[in-house]
Amino acid sequence: MRNIRLIITACIFLAAPHILRAQPADDQVQVPLSLNDFLSGVTRGNLGFIANSLNVSIAEAELRAAKVFADPEVAVEYSNSEDWSLQMGQSLSAAVSYPVSLGNKRGASIGVARTRMELEQYLLESWLQDLKAEASLAYYACLRDLQTYRLEEDTYLRMQELARADSLRFITGEIPEIDAVRTRLEAHARLYELKRLRSDLDNSLLNLSRLQGRLPGDTLFVPSGDFPVLDEQLILGELTQRALEHRADLSAAIKSGELSAKELRLLRAERAPEFSLEASYSHNSVVMNEIAPAPEHRSYAAGLVIPLKFSSLNRGAVMAASLAAEQSELTRKDVENLIITEVTQAYNVYVVIDRQIENYSRDLIESAERILDGRMFLYRRGETGLIDVLEAQRTYNEMKMQYYQIMYDYAAAITELRRAQAIE
Repeated sequence: MRNIRLIITACIFLAAPHILRAQPADDQVQVPLSLNDFLSGVTRGNLGFIANSLNVSIAEAELRAAKVFADPEVAVEYSNSEDWSLQMGQSLSAAVSYPVSLGNKRGASIGVARTRMELEQYLLESWLQDLKAEASLAYYACLRDLQTYRLEEDTYLRMQELARADSLRFITGEIPEIDAVRTRLEAHARLYELKRLRSDLDNSLLNLSRLQGRLPGDTLFVPSGDFPVLDEQLILGELTQRALEHRADLSAAIKSGELSAKELRLLRAERAPEFSLEASYSHNSVVMNEIAPAPEHRSYAAGLVIPLKFSSLNRGAVMAASLAAEQSELTRKDVENLIITEVTQAYNVYVVIDRQIENYSRDLIESAERILDGRMFLYRRGETGLIDVLEAQRTYNEMKMQYYQIMYDYAAAITELRRAQAIE
């Protein structure tokens, strides 16, 4: 009975690695994707960017609409002075009028529309700068998740191989049953962790597709690049000056001030004196009335129509527009302060993380890997216990995961520093 029990238990252990090795089939095609190709795909296909770019097209259409001239007016009038009974005659007249603004309202409208179009262009550029920064962060996060998953996959394969070897060693009586069971349970634990990390990785990959405006399908775009390395010496003053020269949101704030000033000019142009030039022609038929006869005749007239703009006495709209222009100037100064603060904060974060990277050299990771390989070798020879192997594996995994995280933090710091300067 003891031999039968031994054989059954061993068969279970031998079958366990095959069960552990079985993973859900991934029928999606994986396409390597570099950071530059990814950002190009984001620029071409991101639905949010495409939607915001329509604001520029709308502003361009409004600029074309502002260039139209005022429409003239034509009036035609027929009159009959009881000609059928009193024979007082009939008349037909036509008049044309054209409005004239002394404040050049059309020119002011064109200026407002052109400035608004330029403002929309700066806003779109600022939106694109933020989009590329967020896309870069998503790319680096996906790269980190991919490397973490591969690390856990390697750990799982190691434990799977140990479980298979311990099953054979248990059959031959080299180790007790409890050791084989423990190895198998450890392999199971690694499998569960691998599945969790795979879920995180799949979500990161789907996020890359979404940022490119692609729907989930049979193709997954997998990061093929590496974390960036910044070799240049950074000087905070130069970074701040570069940001003030290139940030689109500051350009938008400046352009917003120009827009407020031109809207004030348009308001004053609309309140400027206006008049309409009029010219008319009238044809009058013969008047056959015995008391007041008159021959057929024509008449011409020209004149001015001047509206009395009593509404211009109310200066509430002008005051509001003046305050809006003052508000735009304060907003511009606030944006400048914000840019300087963001650059300084991004620089400080980068300096701290750059120093931390020195503590995570590849030599330390390679040393931890050599220790792990040595423990695995000694364990197979029966010269050390499973606990020593698991401890070496844990140390190696922690160091690599910390390395991946610090490299992601470093890439994020570089990205935020570039975002603050509005450079790619």
